[in-house]
Amino acid sequence: MAKDLRIVLSEFTPLPCDASIQVRQLVYWDKVESKLKIADHSDPIKGFAIGMVYTKLDSVTCTILKRGPISGFSGLDTTKNFWGNDTGTPGSVQTTVPSKGIKNGHVIQFIGYAIDSETLYLNIDLDPIII
Repeated sequence: MAKDLRIVLSEFTPLPCDASIQVRQLVYWDKVESKLKIADHSDPIKGFAIGMVYTKLDSVTCTILKRGPISGFSGLDTTKNFWGNDTGTPGSVQTTVPSKGIKNGHVIQFIGYAIDSETLYLNIDLDPIII
């Protein structure tokens, strides 16, 4: 029961989002278009993830999670921390601290850690670093 309570307390009100967004992608809030978009940690404007998509209520409405467990992954390494991916697919996570940020202005943002091979516990750093 405690796990279910954490999930409920972590969910946000449904928010408008790009139709291309999928569940378990990191997202940022686009102030100009007033909707969620896929976070891109190689871009200092788009790299400040505010959460991960928890559900899609329809093609353009999402709920996000910024702290708590989110499942549906596979092969997560429980010995590693997870960071916003600055070199691969936007909206995804990686297990290495972004190194490209040192030269290219990429965003270094801690996302969370694996509870098990299928569940990521989000604890998104809302004050990421641009180097």
